Amino acid sequence: IARRPDLPFGWLLCLGAVAMFVELTAVGGSYLALQNGHGGEWAAWGLSLSALGFVPLALQGVINVRFPTGRAQGRFGRLMGRALLGGIGLALLGGFVGDSATGHEELPELVSGQRRSIDGTFVTDVGNTLSVAIPVVILLGLLAGVGIIVRCFRAQGVERQQLQWRAVGVAGSLVLFPFAVTESLPDGVGYLDPFLFVITLVVPVLRYDLWAIDTLIRRSAAYTLSSSG
Repeated sequence: IARRPDLPFGWLLCLGAVAMFVELTAVGGSYLALQNGHGGEWAAWGLSLSALGFVPLALQGVINVRFPTGRAQGRFGRLMGRALLGGIGLALLGGFVGDSATGHEELPELVSGQRRSIDGTFVTDVGNTLSVAIPVVILLGLLAGVGIIVRCFRAQGVERQQLQWRAVGVAGSLVLFPFAVTESLPDGVGYLDPFLFVITLVVPVLRYDLWAIDTLIRRSAAYTLSSSG
């Protein structure tokens, strides 16, 4: 973000990290408060922030649509980008006001009767309906990943070298996806997908001068050395 604030990727990755931090803090703190007999309705609302856990995965699709130039490619890419952003917004709203996080069978005993004021009303019904956007966003993200592979085969020169690393990451995600859906992945393997995602972004940046960041780094280093001299 500091070096290239004009590009969306740093901002998107930062947004995903912030969402994950807020989710872990709010949900963990809410469960701890409820287990200790505190928190009440506010703690129940804190559990609803578990919807933020969807953000890092969803943003992968947004990044794939815009990779490597920072802009969606063609009319189809622009439409897919808008659909992804709209779907993410609907999924987050549905997850927050729906009762997927507060309606579990074990939760009433944990909360000791403390629920959100909207639970059991039409608002939660609307939220649960909006949650159908989650599989739609996942499907669009998969299509965006397939688009990376297609564009990789069509591209030439440096652009193809940039795309092929992201294509490898997409291929790995596609291989793991059926096992993730069926919850048959061995313990720890689920962390492989975000690791592949980050690596296949870092390598093109450092190795193939993606977005000219290497040039900026070299110029900054040269300026620092000359200034020191």
